[in-house]
Amino acid sequence: MSIYRKDWWKKYRQTPQRKSWLKKYYQTQKYKEHIKQVNNSIGRKEYMKKYNLTYSQTPQRKIYFKKYQQSPKYKAYVKKRNQSVERKVYMKKYGLTQKQKDYRKRYYQSPHGKIVLMRNQLKTSYKGYCKRYAKNYYHTPTGKMVIRGVRARRKRNLSFIPIMDNPFPKEIKVDYHHINDIFVIPTPMKLHRKTLGKKHRNKSNQLLNRLGFNINIFNQGGE
Repeated sequence: MSIYRKDWWKKYRQTPQRKSWLKKYYQTQKYKEHIKQVNNSIGRKEYMKKYNLTYSQTPQRKIYFKKYQQSPKYKAYVKKRNQSVERKVYMKKYGLTQKQKDYRKRYYQSPHGKIVLMRNQLKTSYKGYCKRYAKNYYHTPTGKMVIRGVRARRKRNLSFIPIMDNPFPKEIKVDYHHINDIFVIPTPMKLHRKTLGKKHRNKSNQLLNRLGFNINIFNQGGE
């Protein structure tokens, strides 16, 4: 090809007519089948394998991929991929391979891996400690009071402020009766549950007054 022909072809490639024709041609079925055939060829696969090994180590590629990993598009893609059934099945099988087992063994023997392993062990043991502590705490008198207060605030939108300590002996089971929307008073369970219904608060307050508690000064709430 002559020099004149090369210059003409180079200029022609930059013309709008050529670009418009290429854009249409790239969308044709003929071109798509051609590209598919080229990409599936053995020569193309070997070339891309060698190219990716060298290109992936270049600073340009590393900088680009680092920025791309921080983009919302990549994060959404990873989230969608990790939630797919195929990915979960693959990761489960991959975790059982000897390659992954050897990698985990080497990683947890490294300085960073030892720190991560120790952190996970402490986290697990601390969770277990919190669980045991909460289980024991909520069986104590103080813990039971805390639970009653939480239930009153969350389920009934009431406050939970005791106006006195429990004066009854341990043999008598006690409920905490709301004399209004704020204050509660320890009441024998049988007495408290004797007057359930719409007029529960009013009737229970009257019974407590008869017992000598004199709670009329606190009774500001509804029935």
